[in-house]
Amino acid sequence: MLPPGLAAACGLVLLCIGALTFHLCTRLLHNFAFPGFYLATAVASLALAIST
Repeated sequence: MLPPGLAAACGLVLLCIGALTFHLCTRLLHNFAFPGFYLATAVASLALAIST
């Protein structure tokens, strides 16, 4: 079983990947940076959760 912090970080990464996919599918490229930034912070959170 995953620790709660690691599971939450994985969920955030998946959520942000879904948001980026939605933006690409609907061609909403003018605000593509926002989910990209959130994905970067979620990946950083996942990296920190894995490293501890």
